[in-house]
Amino acid sequence: MDFMKLYQAQCRERFGHLGFKKLGNTHWRVVNDVLQTFYLHRARAGGSCMLQFGITPLCYGSINRDSFKYGTSSMLQPHAFSDCTVWQWFYDPKSEESIRSCIESLMEFMLSYLVPYFERGIDCASARKENLMLWQNLLERKRTFLRDNPWARQYSFGEEPTEEKALGSMVECYMALKIGVYADAAKYLSNLIAARRKANEAEPSEKNEKFIAEWSQLLERALAQDNDFFADYLAANERKSRIALGLEKE
Repeated sequence: MDFMKLYQAQCRERFGHLGFKKLGNTHWRVVNDVLQTFYLHRARAGGSCMLQFGITPLCYGSINRDSFKYGTSSMLQPHAFSDCTVWQWFYDPKSEESIRSCIESLMEFMLSYLVPYFERGIDCASARKENLMLWQNLLERKRTFLRDNPWARQYSFGEEPTEEKALGSMVECYMALKIGVYADAAKYLSNLIAARRKANEAEPSEKNEKFIAEWSQLLERALAQDNDFFADYLAANERKSRIALGLEKE
């Protein structure tokens, strides 16, 4: 039995009526001013798979069909939900029963967790609230892990999570800009610029300089709470995203 064919058929049956479309291993839909996606990553040899999902604002500006064909912008995973204990699914590629059981478990997770998450995050304001809650859950889980496994601190993945991480990613930064929460956006941009400057000191590059210049301009505007600038800037990004997704004509 072909795992992916059955998985895609089940997604079509259970999520097609909700407006989700298929692109590669990603399913997506646009609701108001956000893009909702979930992506199945399957091991090349079979036997295991993982889910990534997220809600991205259309004003993010880096959205196109290729950008989420092989993943999502947020890259959140199942254990971001505080009461979810699974983050990976396993099956026997040679067993039809095992494949069906695995896919049914995936569907149960999606219906129990992903669909409600997507239904709650229907615009930048509500989606930002949902995403930040999941980021906070991830931080708490890591703190618990480090407390219970002190040996992990000697490795790179064992760094103590900082409160800055609770600001989420660039995705949540753009959501903050869209809804006018400039203080949080400014904090995130400041941290991002500082990290990029540090990287540029270690290894100078035009790419680093470009990002620093762009983010510094956004930071300056955010600190000034420049509503007119962001209204035009984010509207242009959103239109670009809609065109890239085939939702509007150029």
